[in-house]
Amino acid sequence: MRLFRKYSHIGLGLLLATGLVMAVTLCVQRVRTYRYIGAVLVPQQGERETERQAASLAAAARTAGVTDSRALAPLMEQAVEAGSNVIWMRLLDPESGFLAQAGTPQGAPTVPRGWWQRVEGHASLGHIVQTTNGKAYVAMLPFRMPRPPHGPPPGAQSSHEARNHAPPGRRTGAYMLDIAIPLDSVAGAFAGLRNNVLFGLCAAVALLLSVVVIGVRTPHYLRGKYLDRGLQLARRVQNDLVSPSIDFAVSATAADQVGGDFHDIFETTPGGIAIVLGDVSGKGIPAALPASVLHGAIRPC
Repeated sequence: MRLFRKYSHIGLGLLLATGLVMAVTLCVQRVRTYRYIGAVLVPQQGERETERQAASLAAAARTAGVTDSRALAPLMEQAVEAGSNVIWMRLLDPESGFLAQAGTPQGAPTVPRGWWQRVEGHASLGHIVQTTNGKAYVAMLPFRMPRPPHGPPPGAQSSHEARNHAPPGRRTGAYMLDIAIPLDSVAGAFAGLRNNVLFGLCAAVALLLSVVVIGVRTPHYLRGKYLDRGLQLARRVQNDLVSPSIDFAVSATAADQVGGDFHDIFETTPGGIAIVLGDVSGKGIPAALPASVLHGAIRPC
């Protein structure tokens, strides 16, 4: 019996340990998924949104026939004021510097080190910053102005020749568009996913707490079951000791053929036993007749 209990405790301990490991694993997985959404998926969505805004600005410039970079300011103002979730736009030239801007830029525009190599390597061109309007995703994107309808003026270098003669790390023919959008505008796309992850995290925490509570309360529960089993055995033994199923045996020998002594044992009520002993004075028939009458009066039908 002790060996059986020992192996039962070992099996229960293994089950609880397995449940604990699974609950902790689920909690860690949900936390990592939530952090992955904020650290990877949201910035990727922010970069796609900034590229879409840059493409919209280029399309608006082509539609309006704008070929001068400094004439982009009105179109940029329209993009910022149109409620398109743009905090600011700034157009830069690697050669001459700042050209045009719209919105409320924060800080001086700076070109990241190795920016063109990142463009050619299709690497991420943005990062998350804290602004007066909250967190924002800021990206420095390449931007090309629409070409004039009659091509470059006579004697001017083509963009291919200028690029070949440009110093390493600096390319002509392309501008830089510094654009910032609110992080909440892109993070909202993952609100449903984040809610599902948080719900799964709450379920994993509840599972973890349940396993811990079961592990803490199980020894007390088993001890109570053992005590209850012992009490049931003691109750059974006690009931057997006070059981009314008892056999009685009696023997009487008269001095003569008949006598005045009599006895009887009978059940009066369920669980009740009556024992009757009687003695009529005298001997023989004179004593036996009253004894029979009394015995008949006492014994129920």
